[in-house]
Amino acid sequence: MLLLLDLDNTLVDRELAFSAWVADFMSEVGGDSSDREWLLAADANGYTPREKLAAEIRSRFELATPVLALVDRLLFDHVDDVACYPGVVDKLKELRSAGDRLVVVTNGTTAQQTMKIRLVGLSDLVDDVIISESVGLWKPEPAIFRHAMRDHTDNSAVWMVGDNPHADIRGAQGIGLQTGWVSHNLRWEGAEPPTITQPTTARVLDGIHHSR
Repeated sequence: MLLLLDLDNTLVDRELAFSAWVADFMSEVGGDSSDREWLLAADANGYTPREKLAAEIRSRFELATPVLALVDRLLFDHVDDVACYPGVVDKLKELRSAGDRLVVVTNGTTAQQTMKIRLVGLSDLVDDVIISESVGLWKPEPAIFRHAMRDHTDNSAVWMVGDNPHADIRGAQGIGLQTGWVSHNLRWEGAEPPTITQPTTARVLDGIHHSR
């Protein structure tokens, strides 16, 4: 079995790390709680282009800091605080021991995502890493999933695990993959539900492991 695994807010808790950085940044620029909520919403869990968000931050807080310097901070200031969700490492080891192939498929920049994977110790737990900037393909484009499974011909034995309903789940459904949605206690909205839905990544991976 081949498992394609999203990184941010699936294997690692990007939301918690970024929220902590935002709190520190608000103290630095004199922002209040409404500014904090604005920035978290504007970030869109990392899906807003970094240069666009940096320009909005610069304008809102009337900063002299160049946009590219703010982009660098958005990319890297929170990375040291990123950690795997509870139970994820053990479940990945269990799946690998069962003979499954594990491939991280993540949107983002090569430098940032490679750093996260190295710092949390995922490098030795997965068989391959596909980063959108490196391959010029982005979820939910079908091509990035096909690239990740280029040596695997049986779609029915391929799973995509992720938290984003559009980029991860609907993107993978579009080419006939089985899907495991990490819901974080949200409700699924849409016609075709994921194959497995659980509130945490560890429970999704456990469900896949026992579905064989």
